[in-house]
Amino acid sequence: MGKLKKAIGVGFLVLLVWGGYVTYALATLKPQFSARWGAVNEKETNVIIDVNFGKPLMIPGTFSDIRITLNGIEIGKATQVNYSMTTPKIGIKITFDNQKIVRAFVNYMNSGQFGTVSVYVGGKFLWLVPFGETLSYNISQDLLAYSNITYPSKKVGPFYSPAVKGIASEWKGISGNYGIITSHVRVYNPNDFPLPVGNLEYVAYFNGYPLVSGNTTETVIIPPKGTAIITVKNILNLSLIPKVWELHINNNETTKIHAIIYVVINLRGQSYRVKITDVTKTIKTDLLASINRGVTR
Repeated sequence: MGKLKKAIGVGFLVLLVWGGYVTYALATLKPQFSARWGAVNEKETNVIIDVNFGKPLMIPGTFSDIRITLNGIEIGKATQVNYSMTTPKIGIKITFDNQKIVRAFVNYMNSGQFGTVSVYVGGKFLWLVPFGETLSYNISQDLLAYSNITYPSKKVGPFYSPAVKGIASEWKGISGNYGIITSHVRVYNPNDFPLPVGNLEYVAYFNGYPLVSGNTTETVIIPPKGTAIITVKNILNLSLIPKVWELHINNNETTKIHAIIYVVINLRGQSYRVKITDVTKTIKTDLLASINRGVTR
């Protein structure tokens, strides 16, 4: 009986020490996060996240169930988790479904560019007792604001082309596999006579793929030395987004955009198809660096 009491006492002491260590470890944690791209293709995107807690957590169990949802659509989940209670580091591979991300993007736009991101972390304590916790936060970013560009007037034959002074865009929903965006383009006529402008059209190539195009058949008369609004219907090819994304990431997060804008001007009985913009622009992102800065404590 004495030996049993002694064993119980030792076990209780070990449990007390272990509990004290875990409490101390959790209270003094200063985790360092780093993220890097895994394999990225047209179908899926893999992100490798390494977490260094600075000390072993000594928490027995698994953390194998990690899921990420956006506006109710599960866009990614952990496909690999490397965790050991005796090491200070955890390695997690998150696999995102690119098609589901496009669907979540449509939901985000249909909700007025407002969304909710939820991260669920679940597992088994002591490899037996299930647990789970969900962290949610709201996101709201005006993506269409990036379409607000300006472009100067250029001399074309006997007149000057209209200058683009600004663009305001709004999401109009989807039609089939295409997103519809209406843009209101404010233009200025630098000439001393009115300019009838119609049939504006453009194509924007992203790494060689015609991701966005637009046109209008409305004819607008821009007064001399005055401004007018031209409404443009834009077509976003949703099916090309995964391919453009794949090329962007695998090209060191770099995309070349080539936009060509034409406008048909009817003047003195003749029609002029005028190229008012032929721009090649390179955009470069550093998405994972932003993630690292955002989650490092």
